[in-house]
Amino acid sequence: MRGFKPFIPATMSSISSGSRSLACSNTTGTRLARISYPGNDVVDLIGLSVFGLQQYDRDKTGKDQTFAAHLAPGYARVAGYGKPIMVAELGYEGDDSYVRNWAESITKRYPQFPALSAVIYFNDREVYPWPDGYGRPDWRVVRESIN
Repeated sequence: MRGFKPFIPATMSSISSGSRSLACSNTTGTRLARISYPGNDVVDLIGLSVFGLQQYDRDKTGKDQTFAAHLAPGYARVAGYGKPIMVAELGYEGDDSYVRNWAESITKRYPQFPALSAVIYFNDREVYPWPDGYGRPDWRVVRESIN
């Protein structure tokens, strides 16, 4: 973090004055969320990653999990900073019902997430394999290209 904090003002001064800085946090691990936050003086928005993989949900919790259920732990960890929160990358994969539920739920307003300001979909295949043999989920909305 010591190297990151001086970088932000120098970078922001070289960009337009209306630019915003973003602190990102993975939704797992409270230690990561605390360490990744460089300070209120350099952060305008907080970004979270939220992913729903149906088979993982079922294996780990015994049931399908919702967007709100996946968002809640990460949101709770960063809400105290008092900054707008966005889902900077979102993806979900599962059967038609699971995908439909997630697609509908991400457009709703949630009273329990008042600082949530935006959701951005990560429309690509997962970059790194998930643990425990889940491979690289395919978050793409359309998986076949037409030439």
